Amino acid sequence: MSDVHSLIVPFLLLLLIPKLTVKNKITYYLFGIIGVPIHEMSHYLIARCVGFQIDDAKFIQDPSVNNGCAGYVVYRYKPTLINEVLVVFVGLAPLYIGSVLIYFITQFFGYPIFDNNVNALQFVLDRMSTLDVKWVIYAWLVASITVNMMPSSQDLKTSVRGLLLFSLIISLISYFFKNELMEILAVFAGGLSSCITVGVSVVVPFIAIFSIYNFISSFRKKNPI
Repeated sequence: MSDVHSLIVPFLLLLLIPKLTVKNKITYYLFGIIGVPIHEMSHYLIARCVGFQIDDAKFIQDPSVNNGCAGYVVYRYKPTLINEVLVVFVGLAPLYIGSVLIYFITQFFGYPIFDNNVNALQFVLDRMSTLDVKWVIYAWLVASITVNMMPSSQDLKTSVRGLLLFSLIISLISYFFKNELMEILAVFAGGLSSCITVGVSVVVPFIAIFSIYNFISSFRKKNPI
């Protein structure tokens, strides 16, 4: 159960990232060119896997001319109980697929996976002091995924009923198979927590840099020399 609880802090930090990230053309093209297509393709892939009908999809587009929408996937399904539960997996797809990608990217580049935010952030800061090409590419990929892996408000809204049903199903299963279910949830939550921790730790320095840049730019506009 402690592994399940360990997911809370990284998830809350992940919720804050979209609010803290400075939104302008620089950050959109820097993080969105990779992150947005991965976000939308995650929805698309899982929707196709569970048999939903895809009506339209745009994996990336200019949000400045599309009411702030950087991409979308429009799907439909028959209103059955099982489909309401499957909507949860479609709506939350960017979160767990993004975490899986962060894990494999981290393994590919040979960096460690941390389950502690302090240790992960310290490692990131140490690596940033060297700024070798390998680290820059890795940090860009992970940051791009992390900034865009949180399901949108619309994704969460469409998943509400399914989440309630899913919670009920989990409760019923846990009544008969409590120990086995707790072990599975602990492994899942522990892995998800570690990957989110790595992603958040990589993003924090980027947020700090762009926040300082944005502050200086705003100050110069208000106080021209």
